[in-house]
Amino acid sequence: MDVVARARDLKTQAMDERDIESWDGALRLLDEAKTALEQALDDLPSGVLEKDSKLLEFENSVRKALYGMWGSIGGVYRRRAASTDRRPGDLKAAVDSYDEGHKIEKRFIDSYNLTQRLVTRVLLSPSAALDESMKVENENVPSALREARQIVNEQTSANGPRNKDEYAFADAAIIALILGEEGWMDALNEFTRRAPKSSYARNVTLDVLKELGAGVKPSDGAAGSLRTRIQEAVRLAS
Repeated sequence: MDVVARARDLKTQAMDERDIESWDGALRLLDEAKTALEQALDDLPSGVLEKDSKLLEFENSVRKALYGMWGSIGGVYRRRAASTDRRPGDLKAAVDSYDEGHKIEKRFIDSYNLTQRLVTRVLLSPSAALDESMKVENENVPSALREARQIVNEQTSANGPRNKDEYAFADAAIIALILGEEGWMDALNEFTRRAPKSSYARNVTLDVLKELGAGVKPSDGAAGSLRTRIQEAVRLAS
């Protein structure tokens, strides 16, 4: 079994552990997979990748698996943060994981870590979604959201590389929702039109919306308008 297939198998086991809230077990398996992928990259011979198409293809497959693994690690930390077994620093660890995934992901055409690193910052500090003057983990959230919106909108445009990818439209909807600019509901409706209620993309996006709804409290003051949008989005996506 090659390293990518092995990492995929470990990830499947980790998701089973996550689903029964065995957080440490899930993180251990994901870390094992991540370490194996990183080692595979370290073991690649330097200076020959451009000349060897098979090695270049292998490198790309490992990097894609690696940024996916970082995203999964972030997801486990975030789920634990929302559970009764939450621990101090879980959301910060999730941010760090998504950030690491994004460093690799931005070399490709994707937006999962790009979006979730900002969603998690909103969970850390809901008011930062609307406050241009503050940063969360060294990131101005509104500014970063606008940059992310431009990237995802280009990917989902009529001639874009992800114009049929329902996950891309999910990210577009979440970003628009948090920004709260005119058209956020159109973005959500476009996603729900493309992703039927039975689809995995619809279900996991609804989970993210509910997580945001639970994370933005009535006491969060300036984020009250965001909370109202989230509640409406959950209704529309359910």
